[in-house]
Amino acid sequence: MIFASSFAIVQETNIPNQNQYMFEKEYLTSLSELIKAYDIPGLSLALISDKKIVTFEYGVKNSIYQDPVTSSTVFEAASLSKPLIAYAALELCENGLLEMDQPLSAYLQRPGSEDSFLSAVTLRHVLSHTGGFPTANLKPGDPLKLEFYPGSQFAYSGESFCYLGRVIEQITGDSLASYMQEHVLMSLKMDNSSFIWKEDYTAQAASPHDQKGLPTEKWKPVKAIASFSLHTTASDYAKFMIIARQFSAMSEIQEDLLEALRKTKLNQKVALALHSSAEAHGCKNTNLNTLELYLLDPAARPELEKALQLEPQERGYEVLLIEPYYKSLLNLSMGSGKNVRNCSALLTFLDLFHFPLRGQEQAEFMAERIPELKHIYKSAGARNE
Repeated sequence: MIFASSFAIVQETNIPNQNQYMFEKEYLTSLSELIKAYDIPGLSLALISDKKIVTFEYGVKNSIYQDPVTSSTVFEAASLSKPLIAYAALELCENGLLEMDQPLSAYLQRPGSEDSFLSAVTLRHVLSHTGGFPTANLKPGDPLKLEFYPGSQFAYSGESFCYLGRVIEQITGDSLASYMQEHVLMSLKMDNSSFIWKEDYTAQAASPHDQKGLPTEKWKPVKAIASFSLHTTASDYAKFMIIARQFSAMSEIQEDLLEALRKTKLNQKVALALHSSAEAHGCKNTNLNTLELYLLDPAARPELEKALQLEPQERGYEVLLIEPYYKSLLNLSMGSGKNVRNCSALLTFLDLFHFPLRGQEQAEFMAERIPELKHIYKSAGARNE
């Protein structure tokens, strides 16, 4: 995690055994050369190792006043504001106040636009940047008009998170700045972070700089803007990243298992299967945490079980090694994912549809979210009627 105000002098650190955190002399030297080459006045870097945060600071907050960057120096997080908003929204989902696939307009007294597409936008669309919103944030008074039907394509958007911010305010009855401070930033112990300007920042904040390396006027937001107004430190944001990792597509146990396969080069003998494949396609709808893998080479089973170092009674819970039903289709449209290949969405759908443990429900969930599958699924349903 790196925040920069825009050359920098490498400063001494009193952190012991810094080499264990990969901050070796050669690495620091190359980073120093890089920030000098790009005229970056100051930089703060945080590294997460085994849930511990180590920070290093370089250079100055302001190229004229020459105050050094410290671990408490505040930077504009810009678009890194969005993951915090997403986290807040997902917490509201957990508390039953917001639904992933409910139109967001249903939570607003006034949708804010007459665009008919807006009534189809869900939280899932916003979080996956498939809502059709404009890329840039609208200026006050500009009409909101979606650029495509929600879910039909991908387009990065800042305005979609501003819309989500309004929904959060409506649901909670609180301003976005206040809600984020009390329910997200404080709970994560991000004590130097805020979506609006705080007086403490006058002494703490790094100044923006122009292309000539000269400081420019500091933006001091008085109202939270969901897509980019977060001010934070590298160490504060690292605290969030530690928590966010727990919500990653793969659990830490699964990540460790996949890494073990990669190190032994056995990852080429398996492919993500069933729910694990659906998860890699962004369409998992169960809390099943078993890592499901297709055996591309059935003869490799003993070798795989040895590499994964699982006790016999654990194998059926943490890892499920499956011989594929549609062997002729398995090697078609194979993609990469998490160090292990992933089969096509079509094969995942077919296998899930005939698999127990909520497989059909998972398959139908995929079919509703992947346009190609949706067409196939509806066509098959029409023929069966």
